[in-house]
Amino acid sequence: MKNITVIGMLVADQWEANGNIAGLALLTDDESKYIISPEAFGEDFIAVLRKKIEIRGVLTTRAQERRIRVLAYRLVLPTTSWS
Repeated sequence: MKNITVIGMLVADQWEANGNIAGLALLTDDESKYIISPEAFGEDFIAVLRKKIEIRGVLTTRAQERRIRVLAYRLVLPTTSWS
């Protein structure tokens, strides 16, 4: 286990039979995938689905799966500067 900070897009990763979201993951620009631990789920987290966020948390790795227990997160606003 180690503390990490990672930026990526939050996406649904697993679904229940009735179509509700059962799992979330963070996909990074370098194509890494981090599974979000279930205790992080909540309506406020679902509100940032398909948005770029920064997560600070505790990483555990087991059998090629990287899982993050979220300690804090924030929305990453896009930059619009083309200068």
